Amino acid sequence: MVTYKGWEVKAEIEVTVPNEDNSITYMESISFSRSDGLDEVYEIGTRPAKELKEGNLTVSGTIKRKIDTSWTGGTAGTQKFFEICGGSTTAALTAYYLYIYPAGYDATGQPEIQLGGVKFFNYALEVSETGFAVESADYKAITLTYGTTT
Repeated sequence: MVTYKGWEVKAEIEVTVPNEDNSITYMESISFSRSDGLDEVYEIGTRPAKELKEGNLTVSGTIKRKIDTSWTGGTAGTQKFFEICGGSTTAALTAYYLYIYPAGYDATGQPEIQLGGVKFFNYALEVSETGFAVESADYKAITLTYGTTT
């Protein structure tokens, strides 16, 4: 069984293809979940469900990172995390790709999770007297693909 520690994980936000120069720095956590929206179908007069009916597929998650003013990613590697998350614009949100590498991407054949059509929302900034300034954002994705690095 292969397991991965948090320090091995790398992730990046891109407009198109992966570019190792845009790794998300000072990342504290990244999560994603996939839900099929299963619903039980019942019939009057019977207690157990008759079938399970698939619903809408939902992919969502959260990224949390310490603020690092030098990190850029997204469009041509020039956007700050706040801007990728919509910033102060009222325009439509940009769709990105989010690449997650549980074992890093230092070698070929490593696991790769690719989320497509990713839009970030619910940006938050947390500042405490004794801790680091941390920013986070939730996201939703349209596609989810598992593969390996080449």
